[in-house]
Amino acid sequence: MKVHRIALARYASDKRQVFSGLSGFVVDGRWHSKPRLIDYASQSVSLAALERLVHYKRLDGLAPHVLCSVDLPESCILRVEAPPLGWNALESATAVRDVGNGWHDEMKSAALMVPSVIIPGEFNFLINSRHPDWRWTWVSKPVPFAFDRRLLELVSGKSLQGRHP
Repeated sequence: MKVHRIALARYASDKRQVFSGLSGFVVDGRWHSKPRLIDYASQSVSLAALERLVHYKRLDGLAPHVLCSVDLPESCILRVEAPPLGWNALESATAVRDVGNGWHDEMKSAALMVPSVIIPGEFNFLINSRHPDWRWTWVSKPVPFAFDRRLLELVSGKSLQGRHP
């Protein structure tokens, strides 16, 4: 299964930086709590873009980004079949983070498939690049990625005319 991650270019000059796990080490996520070396990816590029944008407070001076894809073998993906209550609340519940923390701490698989809050019916993936089954050969070289200005204007609610990310 191909999954995608959009990252800031300044932190992602190569694929090992895109999937270093540092983002999950310094910031809590919906499905984990810090300090765990975890990265999030999405089942489509469009979902990866939306997942990235919802975490920005300002969009008018957006730094350059890169897109990196991973071909995950099905055998390396564990799926959350029944998310705990509150998994889709605005603020993530402890029980939700416990799912990802347990998956990571017990080294259950290289990837954990979880439902997306942003797009119901689509999925995100927690990635553990330190899992013994992980292979860097699955990961593509990062390529430049730019958000369409119209999407940035829609999300920010203001015109960014003349500015390009």
